[in-house]
Amino acid sequence: MTALAEAALLAAQDLARVPVMPAPLARRLLRHNQEAVERRFAAAALTMAELVELVAALADGMPAEALAPVRAWALMRIEQYGATALPPGLPRALLRGLDREGRAKEEGAGTALGRAWARQAFREAAWRAGLHRVPLLPLGLNCLPWNLPARWGFRGAADAMEAFNPFALAAHHLPTVLEALEQGWASYAPPGGIRAIAMPGGQRIPLREDGGAVWNHHVGEAWEAEDFAALRLDLRVLARRFERLCAAPRLPLRVAFLLTEQEAPEAAPAGRILAALRRRAPDGRTCLVWLHNPPAGEAAAPEPLGPDCVALRLPAPRRGYQWHLPEHLDSAEGFAFEQRIAAALRDAITGWMA
Repeated sequence: MTALAEAALLAAQDLARVPVMPAPLARRLLRHNQEAVERRFAAAALTMAELVELVAALADGMPAEALAPVRAWALMRIEQYGATALPPGLPRALLRGLDREGRAKEEGAGTALGRAWARQAFREAAWRAGLHRVPLLPLGLNCLPWNLPARWGFRGAADAMEAFNPFALAAHHLPTVLEALEQGWASYAPPGGIRAIAMPGGQRIPLREDGGAVWNHHVGEAWEAEDFAALRLDLRVLARRFERLCAAPRLPLRVAFLLTEQEAPEAAPAGRILAALRRRAPDGRTCLVWLHNPPAGEAAAPEPLGPDCVALRLPAPRRGYQWHLPEHLDSAEGFAFEQRIAAALRDAITGWMA
């Protein structure tokens, strides 16, 4: 069974290879994928919960050769999109179906099944420590600060979508983020200041005229009508959500998570970010984790930039590495890369919770 599960997990990295499955499972899996693509991650979590229950109900009537690919595909979609608003029990149920005796746990990063078990162990430890209850605000500059923490158990709370904001799934320049934090959202997506470009595959994505923000998850011409009215409305909703979470009362700790590729962490901009966030917060502590992810160079251990900021320098594992592709993030090098980031987040948040 372990060899079958390993092969199924590796095959599930290919998004174009959907396994054969009973129609009720196929419908829910397609619905889950569509909800995730549309950034409706809370809805996708509910659909995934239904799917896991259906897999369990149908398991006795399916041969192992058909059941393992279905479980692997569902687990890989959780890993790909991040387990947003999902308690760790759901991926554990899929993993136990793939490796009931947990034989692959000792294999670590050497196999896809071992990596899946290691991520699961991290998620469960994060859950027990209460890390999922600490609001983790993604500040860009790409989508990793939203996606990776979910995969590693930091966004398992039922209200995790409260942290989903304009910086979560888009590409930004640091001055654009600082301007929105310090001056508000009036000029973030200005009328007349947005255009669309065609990507190599033919899809059109909107961006600011100055290139300060690229909304690469708002794909399609529907967002372009009436001077991008639908896009700007969606961003206003997300901005309101950001402000609401920043200003929520009785939160003992909020943590912002920023990734930059060009700008190395410095105390001055970190201080500006923290000051802007603290002006919104009525109480509690506000802290920042700043990940510097240059294309090459040497990694460094996390280091403090003051009492409320931790900086981590961690280059990409190799040239051409794309953190969001399943075959990259679920490789041995991708696992090691993500594990260092997740551990830095865990250690920083745990220290601030103390």
